[in-house]
Amino acid sequence: MAGPEQQSISLLERVALPLHIETFFYALYVLLITYLLIRPWAARRTVALPLVIVISTSIMFVIFSLYWALDVYLLSAKFRYLRTFPLVDAPDIRIQQGTWRGVPTTRGLPPEAFPLLYVQWISQLALLVLGDYVSLWRAYVVFEKPRWLYASFVSTAAIESAIFVLLFITTSPAYFPTSPAFARVSDKARVPLTFIGYSTTGAAQLTSTSLIAYKAWKHWKDVRTIIKSRGVAAMTVAAESGIVYFALLAQYGFTSFFGPKNGNWSVAVLSSFYSVPLIAMYPTLLVVLVASRRTVLEEASVGSLHFASNERESTSHAVSDVAHPVLSPARISSDEAESDVERGSYTAAYDAIAEPGDAELARAEKGLTSRPPPSHSR
Repeated sequence: MAGPEQQSISLLERVALPLHIETFFYALYVLLITYLLIRPWAARRTVALPLVIVISTSIMFVIFSLYWALDVYLLSAKFRYLRTFPLVDAPDIRIQQGTWRGVPTTRGLPPEAFPLLYVQWISQLALLVLGDYVSLWRAYVVFEKPRWLYASFVSTAAIESAIFVLLFITTSPAYFPTSPAFARVSDKARVPLTFIGYSTTGAAQLTSTSLIAYKAWKHWKDVRTIIKSRGVAAMTVAAESGIVYFALLAQYGFTSFFGPKNGNWSVAVLSSFYSVPLIAMYPTLLVVLVASRRTVLEEASVGSLHFASNERESTSHAVSDVAHPVLSPARISSDEAESDVERGSYTAAYDAIAEPGDAELARAEKGLTSRPPPSHSR
């Protein structure tokens, strides 16, 4: 058996680099969430996102911040423990945990760190559930908010939440001292609950992805009209529909559920360092992508593909939208066109409507305010 020094070096070799990469993802996540929060004040033409989307993505950022901080702490705790004490097992917990799938191993951790590892594991699954909420809401908005779809998605979200709460409870004996009877019941119930919970998450994501992909397929010609490159257009649709996100979830579920627990299989050990931050970032990344994409695809008839955005937009955008109906009735009639001055002012207003823009709109408003009263001398 290797000594404490060799175990510590082996630990750093396996985990230090992945943790650095996870930290890089976290820094990128900070930039994304900062942009999302300051975007309404920094951009003149923005989409007003629903409050539920902003709250969900913000909560996901807070949860992943906790997850990352616990990763740093647990690595340092494991390193100190391996250097100070020989590798020993905690019989109460290790025996109960030994045959369970999808449970992060406590091997090499001091017993006082077990509850923190449990909290970190809960944060992983909480990110999955919140990601489902965002995806289901996005599909609901894409299909113009039908009641039957709303009822279906709310029911799915409630059932999924209940399953994961039961999963949290039945997993607690792996990290806390408990009675043998409760440990045996939890051991029998946990594997089916894990499979059902992951299957529910996969079904929810597959449903929302299929619905959005169908809408994207219907508007494919419009997308190709704006984005000339077929590859870029396909990547945009893949990102918007959630295909990439679904692939990340499938990879995470497979490696966490079927991966060996001996800690030596690199894919299973390192998966959480890459999958969890990407799963946490993806909803926020989609929001940022769509906010930037409007400048490219706004001309295409893909309004239904916008990421759960409200119909109203920022003030600078709404002014031009509201001003058009106000100006459109101002047409030149034959009775009011006798005066050259009147004809010029009305023509300026009409030209402003034909060529929308901030400067043209200002000239149109100026023309309307300076228009003399119509003459009824005839």
